[in-house]
Amino acid sequence: MPGRRALAKLGIPAERVEPIMARWEALAYDRLDEIPMYDGIPETIEELRKSGCSCGIVTSRTRLQLKQGIEPIGFTPWFDEIICADDVEHPKPAPDALLECLRRFGCKPEDAVYIGDSEYDMQCAKSAGVKSVLALWGCSEAEKLMSDMRFEHPAEILSLR
Repeated sequence: MPGRRALAKLGIPAERVEPIMARWEALAYDRLDEIPMYDGIPETIEELRKSGCSCGIVTSRTRLQLKQGIEPIGFTPWFDEIICADDVEHPKPAPDALLECLRRFGCKPEDAVYIGDSEYDMQCAKSAGVKSVLALWGCSEAEKLMSDMRFEHPAEILSLR
């Protein structure tokens, strides 16, 4: 869920949202070096790409948030397409960003799989007509989420090829 939407859901007054977001992002960007990569992610993505799979990111982050808070971690070059919340009119949980990613790949929804760790990810996949995989390694409250499949480790993604 985008941070601004999360703050609104929490009942934060509109005039406080931007100062809170600025502080939140500054703290996050100052600690990028402390963010660990989940075990198996680099190897799994490398293997997918070697086998000819197109890999993309559909994120609730804006393009600026991606540039400041994700690109420095160093894994964005592994992906063929990255669709951000501000690249589409209706971000997740609406299907727009995922459908745009599929359009860029020239891929039909029934030929794709969407892997995510949140309620918004699962809703997005369902609305787009794409099979959903709940990534249990990054998910909290998995018991509350509906998905087509559930994987405990990134390497399980390789079974989909």
